[in-house]
Amino acid sequence: MKLAVALCLIALALALTLEARAATEVITFDDLPTPLPESPVPNGYGSLNWQGFDYVNASGNFLNTLNGLVSGTNVATDMLYDPIIYAATTPTFNVNSVYVTTTLSEAPFNVEIVGYRSGTVIYDKTFAVNSSGPTLLSLNYLNVKSIQFIAPFIGYPFFTPGRFVIDNLSVTVPEPALSAFAAFAALALALIRSRPDHAPA
Repeated sequence: MKLAVALCLIALALALTLEARAATEVITFDDLPTPLPESPVPNGYGSLNWQGFDYVNASGNFLNTLNGLVSGTNVATDMLYDPIIYAATTPTFNVNSVYVTTTLSEAPFNVEIVGYRSGTVIYDKTFAVNSSGPTLLSLNYLNVKSIQFIAPFIGYPFFTPGRFVIDNLSVTVPEPALSAFAAFAALALALIRSRPDHAPA
């Protein structure tokens, strides 16, 4: 019994260690097809689902996005109100950091970033950004199911798309196979611990 518990603990630790190392990625939007002139960020990109984000070629300053460019040519911008990014292939993911720039000249301009898990708000931070260049936001949102970007209406009685852009979004998305292995190891450990030990007669 003790050996089985030890093996499960080792398997669980190994799975979680590999999971943490496996899939940290900086999402730049530069490996997507040429936008026309803006195109929705496709679901599954970066192992995430995207609602309300389009990507554009910022090098041409489309929608006043040039100052938000960190690398390459493309950035993502909010084309629907308060866009959301979801975990697509795993239950949760980590959001490490992101560069955010407003395309509007109004200041101050605050962007609220909310992290959810199981429908509950886990993280909620508000950041001041500007139009002169990208601001690096260190989030460290761990094990969230989704994140939502909330930006204000500034001087308009109606929604204006493209209020801000994001670039070089750093996320850690566990590999699905490793997530399943970790879950199996945790379940096996729980079952072993729930069984009573019987001393030999």
